[in-house]
Amino acid sequence: PDPKVGDEYEIHVNVKDISTLAKNYQITTTDGKLVIVDNKPKIEADDISIIYGQAEKELTAKVTKAEEGHPLASPNDFTLSRAEGDDAKEYKISITLNPQSDNVQYYEAKRGITLVEGTYTIEKYSVAFTWSELSGSYTKNAQYPTAEITTKAKATDVVSLKTYSPYD
Repeated sequence: PDPKVGDEYEIHVNVKDISTLAKNYQITTTDGKLVIVDNKPKIEADDISIIYGQAEKELTAKVTKAEEGHPLASPNDFTLSRAEGDDAKEYKISITLNPQSDNVQYYEAKRGITLVEGTYTIEKYSVAFTWSELSGSYTKNAQYPTAEITTKAKATDVVSLKTYSPYD
């Protein structure tokens, strides 16, 4: 049967004419093991993280185990895309192979290509509200509570604050 990734084979060392060699050499042999490992090229989408309201980052990937003369590069051999949306949450980054690419055809005919999806994370933007402290007794010119808003929210996000007097 054809070897598969993870298969193990014992290797035994046999030396021809060991008695002749042993006259002048001290000979030591050690048996070993052969383990079949995955040798497919791998395209792994990079994980990306931004904060809500920041500009989108370019999708990128790492390519490993590609043979010299048969590189795998975006956008000729594959494209990266992420699920749509701009809310603060995680989105899957997908890899799509170009079936017309000579390099993709080369690897698919030989042993395939391993694709590893990534994650595009949009983190929540932090907004802080700080209320001023009040002290003293009621007068006609009473001090009203005030608030200071610290944020860089997008212009499309409306943050409003209403101040009112508890004495109205």
